[in-house]
Amino acid sequence: IPSEKPSFSKKLDVRLYEEPYLALEATRHTIEEEFLALMHHINALLGAKDHEETNLTQLQIALTNTQHYLDGINPKEKGSQWKQVISFIHVLDHMHRLHERCFEEPERAKRVRRSHYLEEKRHELMRQNALIIEAISLKQYAKAKKSAKKSAKEIHKSLGQYRADITTKMANDEIEMHLGTKHLQAMRWLVRTTRHISRICYHLEEATYLSSET
Repeated sequence: IPSEKPSFSKKLDVRLYEEPYLALEATRHTIEEEFLALMHHINALLGAKDHEETNLTQLQIALTNTQHYLDGINPKEKGSQWKQVISFIHVLDHMHRLHERCFEEPERAKRVRRSHYLEEKRHELMRQNALIIEAISLKQYAKAKKSAKKSAKEIHKSLGQYRADITTKMANDEIEMHLGTKHLQAMRWLVRTTRHISRICYHLEEATYLSSET
């Protein structure tokens, strides 16, 4: 029995290569579905009860299929369609990295979920992620970009103080060394995750703007 494409990739029809605009639209729709699945997964990892984890193995296959499909799109001229391809390459690069954060480091996300030091940041991130999910679903890319940028900026801004607080507690034996290290790793997970989400939203909006020029 031949294996089916992951459900994310079913819109990617090679017959659309004859019309690059349609192939790019299919790519955008697919990328959005994959990104939304990742965002729901992240919020579920962080403890949001109204979000579900996704099958990360299936999603990895879908991301690879999407990348291969994008490689086959060859706009006739190096105009806005060519720039869209470049934007989608950036999106997929950050989505692969975001997937890695979820697949290879789930324990760090769970540490964020359990840490009372990160409780406020966790709830704010889940709130902003929910806004991003809603905005992408409604094709409000500028709004998604704004929420993602805010999350990344706030988390990065608090990194230095958080690191200083935790290392001071470790030095004063208020936190055991191995636990302190896990808290620091959890914060780095937040920084990297929010940075990738921000770049994905930035390049998605960029690609959508370019599509309006074709």
